[in-house]
Amino acid sequence: MAQPRVALQLGIKRRRQSHHHAHEREPMTMTDGERATYRLSLALSGEASSEAVRVIVAVLSRAATDDS
Repeated sequence: MAQPRVALQLGIKRRRQSHHHAHEREPMTMTDGERATYRLSLALSGEASSEAVRVIVAVLSRAATDDS
């Protein structure tokens, strides 16, 4: 019982340390164009992920209907 609790506490401690170090990083060096390109790639990646989930759910729903 203590092992999961200790693992959770260590995870929380590491997350806090990581969060603290994130504020000590160098300032952003991307240009506005590079930042816009990066944000667009994230948005497209998110849309692609969303579409993949939609397709998988549709296929699974169809398979469940066919099995009935």
